[in-house]
Amino acid sequence: MRKTILEIFNLQDSGIFLRECDVFEEELILRIRESNHAECPRCNKITRGRHAIGKWRKIYHGYGFGRKVYLLVRKDRYLCSRCEKTFTETLPIVLPRQRKKIKAEDQILEALRGQSFKSLAEKEGVSYGVARRVLQRRLNPEELIWKQENEDEFSLGIDSHSFGYPTC
Repeated sequence: MRKTILEIFNLQDSGIFLRECDVFEEELILRIRESNHAECPRCNKITRGRHAIGKWRKIYHGYGFGRKVYLLVRKDRYLCSRCEKTFTETLPIVLPRQRKKIKAEDQILEALRGQSFKSLAEKEGVSYGVARRVLQRRLNPEELIWKQENEDEFSLGIDSHSFGYPTC
């Protein structure tokens, strides 16, 4: 069952384990754990000596089954037995200071293709500010290619409102 849930959310090849899955009215929370050991970044020795337990971090993973999907991850501190220094484990699926996964940003951009910011906020619960920041971060204005089929024709559509010149 746990492997199936990881496969549904495309997490099966990440080397992580599902601890538990909590289903709420508007969100689905997957509490995950990578493993019981970590590799020291200095000497590359694998150690199991946990020094401190980290705080749970809530990462937005995307939208599925009519709910927001969040991952709860924890980065623990370990003590290396070889170099005797402490270090924080790294998780391959979560970058430092990351609160949204790349997949979640891709879903937001895909949803913005066919709907307005307002309808995105109503349907998927992503606010205008979040959608705008994702769009600004991932969109390069210099690479935009505008269609120029007929220079006399002009039309502009903004959030279900449209304006256009009549064609003759």
